[in-house]
Amino acid sequence: MLIVAVGIAVDYAAHVAHAFNQYSGNSSERAQRAMYEMGTCVWHGFVSTFLAIVVLAPSKSYVFESFFKQLFLASTLGIINGLFLLPILLKLIARGDHAGFERNHEELPEASADDVQAVGLSGHLQMEHQGSIVPDLNKDDGASKTDVYKTE
Repeated sequence: MLIVAVGIAVDYAAHVAHAFNQYSGNSSERAQRAMYEMGTCVWHGFVSTFLAIVVLAPSKSYVFESFFKQLFLASTLGIINGLFLLPILLKLIARGDHAGFERNHEELPEASADDVQAVGLSGHLQMEHQGSIVPDLNKDDGASKTDVYKTE
């Protein structure tokens, strides 16, 4: 149970911290953008977790009561840390501008028709890339595809 509680508590903060580290700008801009981009997703994760465990609250069983209390406490402390405390600390502690890891998709090279040729065959995709061919799953080699499922 300890591993689950730690995982839930760290999950919210990890998403916000990753978003903060991903963006460029000063710490205030990065914190705002991280909350704008990731805050709603983290909140929805908390709400879905809360709705999943709230059904355990009225239980009279000690096991379910303790399970509810532990998960409720871990989720509540995790969301307070992830959405309220962590962005403030990141804004105050992070210094200077950060280049971020944002990619400019316009700089990515485009694949030419000579490099990659995709041919759809009966719902499957056969790819040819610089002379190496991925095996064709639709090739009729004499064995029926249902032979795999037959038992002797």
